[in-house]
Amino acid sequence: MKTYDHIIRFALLIIVVIVGFCIVRTYMVPESFGNHGSYTYAYYRADSKIEQAARTVVYQGTEHCTACHAPEAATLAEGTHAALNCESCHGNFKAHNNNTPDRMAISDPIDTCMVCHEGLNARPSEFPQISSFAEHLTDQGEILQPDINCLTCHDPHMPM
Repeated sequence: MKTYDHIIRFALLIIVVIVGFCIVRTYMVPESFGNHGSYTYAYYRADSKIEQAARTVVYQGTEHCTACHAPEAATLAEGTHAALNCESCHGNFKAHNNNTPDRMAISDPIDTCMVCHEGLNARPSEFPQISSFAEHLTDQGEILQPDINCLTCHDPHMPM
């Protein structure tokens, strides 16, 4: 019987770990996890829907911008960026709310534009892409200078 002691100890260890896991899981997993009424979902927490609905709305959509910025909105509607919301580039509406005169500044136009226009193999080849801003300037016959960015040559509301 002495030769099986290590197997018995290992089996007891496994049982303790399983029981410990079940106890910890009972306290760590929320009540609403995996349940929705009489139907049980896999990885779904029913309270998440209520919690998300209670959050403050941050992004408002382009229609909130067009009331005060009609000329920009009209130009944007005719351009290739027509499918974009204003907040995609300018940030959320809450930063420019309650009729404040504060501009919704773009921290760095190059970084903002490169989010969509940086060259990636996964994007369609007809989508305007550049590998780097410095290389793009070189291709255009320009020299990289501190005061040059995408807005120097391109109007983002009506890009070329």
